[in-house]
Amino acid sequence: MFNIVCIDKAHCFCFMKNISFLLIAFCASCIACSTIKPYSVESKGFLTPGNSNFLAEDSLVISEIDPYKTQMLQTMSEVLAVSAQSMEKGQPESLLGNFVADACFSRNNKATSMQSKLKADFCVLNNGGLRSALPQGNITLKNCFELMPFENELVILTLTAESTLELINFIASKGGMPVSNIQMKINGTSAESVLIDGKPVDYQKQYSVLTSDYLANGGDDMKMFQKAVAIEKTGLKVRDAIVEHLRNLPKQPFTMKTDGRISR
Repeated sequence: MFNIVCIDKAHCFCFMKNISFLLIAFCASCIACSTIKPYSVESKGFLTPGNSNFLAEDSLVISEIDPYKTQMLQTMSEVLAVSAQSMEKGQPESLLGNFVADACFSRNNKATSMQSKLKADFCVLNNGGLRSALPQGNITLKNCFELMPFENELVILTLTAESTLELINFIASKGGMPVSNIQMKINGTSAESVLIDGKPVDYQKQYSVLTSDYLANGGDDMKMFQKAVAIEKTGLKVRDAIVEHLRNLPKQPFTMKTDGRISR
């Protein structure tokens, strides 16, 4: 069932016959830094295979890979949607940040409403996790892997009023982050005129925030998330939420805009 080809003492590849899906997942992981367990740290860089100067090209390895490589490239070239403009990240808000946060918020709340699970009040992500822009024109599955190469999962944290205020001011101190269903104005390093779901924030109540498991574990110095009174896994990966959202958009080119959700 398996053919084992050893490249050197430290590297061996297992090729599974007639199970193309698993190989596609393996090849996709070459461009993704996957997490080993929930709440793991985002990778800070990428490993580039084939850079060794002393390894000769192995024709047997290539012959084994080629059929699956072709299928993987076909899969990754799937057009998910068409964008009327390119989208890049920025601050205090951006087309890309707004799009990704809205996509995650929309897909999660749509799924949870059908499964009677906890809905999020708003969504907060990080610019550092967005590793590539989305192009004008066709957006492919490959573009989504380049944008979000991590296997991070979306989680919902229930925050106390104190932690909610700490989060809001943290967003302001960072100069803005990708958010959805929340609005604020940055005044120095603090936030003012804050609205959640279009309503003034009630600092006497708890709020549920949708975010990635990386941030939930305190990544990017978001220590207030580690004070959450409850955490719920959604079973939905950030990248999958983006892909599903794109697939469900109308077939004609779509547009995004900055809408003042975070302003100075």
